[in-house]
Amino acid sequence: YAVRGNTPTSYTRGGRLVRIDYGQRDAAADNSTPPLRVTLGYDVRCLAGATACTTYSKTKWPDTPYDQICSGTETCTGLNAPTFFTRFMLTSITTKVRAGTTYAGVDSWDLTYDFLDSGTAADGVLVLKEIVHSGLVGGTKALDPISFTYAQLDNRVDRLTDGYSPLPRWRVRTITSETGQVTTVNYSPQECTPSTLPTPD
Repeated sequence: YAVRGNTPTSYTRGGRLVRIDYGQRDAAADNSTPPLRVTLGYDVRCLAGATACTTYSKTKWPDTPYDQICSGTETCTGLNAPTFFTRFMLTSITTKVRAGTTYAGVDSWDLTYDFLDSGTAADGVLVLKEIVHSGLVGGTKALDPISFTYAQLDNRVDRLTDGYSPLPRWRVRTITSETGQVTTVNYSPQECTPSTLPTPD
């Protein structure tokens, strides 16, 4: 970003956890190989099917602040403060146990996503679509997916004449489990209208 508006300066804007090792004894934590491990996999938050995801645009990166990305060869004009975000989404979690000098998979969870249109200038909101749990011992066996549906609700009272968006956001509406059980989430109705705002508003 441009420090004091004129000096391009690098910084670490985000990070992601890729592995968890555990199961060691306190006295041997620094010099023993951990018996248990969790690995996490990621993919870029780029629309499926979009080509050249290494270039940034609203079309390809709808929910990433692509306009805040500045490479070391740019002057970063107008980017006068650091911003913190990730370009990645979590796509897999795998638990493992040490088997000799390697690690063997025990369970995995695969996560798939969807980009839902918010109907505003910030189209393309990333939401979790499904989670698939698989057993990895003695072969691979996947359960039916846990799936999610969403309902769109406004985040502010819309005056209609003030030129501002009602800030519609997607919220979890239903969760369907591996066994087909459906959990439905209900939300209370809107409490205010433009003519019945609390004072002060």
